[in-house]
Amino acid sequence: LLRGSRDFATLGDYEAFVQSVLTRRNQTRQARLAEELAVMRPLPATQLVTHTHQRVRVARTSLIRVQNNAYSVPTSLIGQYVNVHIHEWHLEVYHHSRCVLQVPRLIGTRQHRINYRHVIGSLLRKPGGFRDYRYRDALFPTLVFQQAWEQLQQVYAPRKAD
Repeated sequence: LLRGSRDFATLGDYEAFVQSVLTRRNQTRQARLAEELAVMRPLPATQLVTHTHQRVRVARTSLIRVQNNAYSVPTSLIGQYVNVHIHEWHLEVYHHSRCVLQVPRLIGTRQHRINYRHVIGSLLRKPGGFRDYRYRDALFPTLVFQQAWEQLQQVYAPRKAD
């Protein structure tokens, strides 16, 4: 459109130029726009739904299942019911009307989002808990942590390395 031109004295001059280009381009579409506007009806006055709700119980593994995906929550919520607000791109977890967790929503099914801080305490108390954890690979925050754990597994007996 401008091909790198910066020949505008002010921001107002630039905005006026862009507006004139848009006006010229849109003139060819005015007849079709008028056809569409003639058959359009006003939108309803009700508010659009931005999220859905789901009430779930926190499992003893500190996980909740929402839309066939697993999310970890703080261990203090084990056995409690939480309300989950499912937005387009994130989830909000409420316990007694207080937001305790906000996480990006997983798209699809049979996926998991595990925060190691939520589950590490209970896994360390169980013999073999960390080693045998179903979502163990999701617990490592970085590759360095995973490599350190693998080295511990090589050096020590499995029970001690845990």
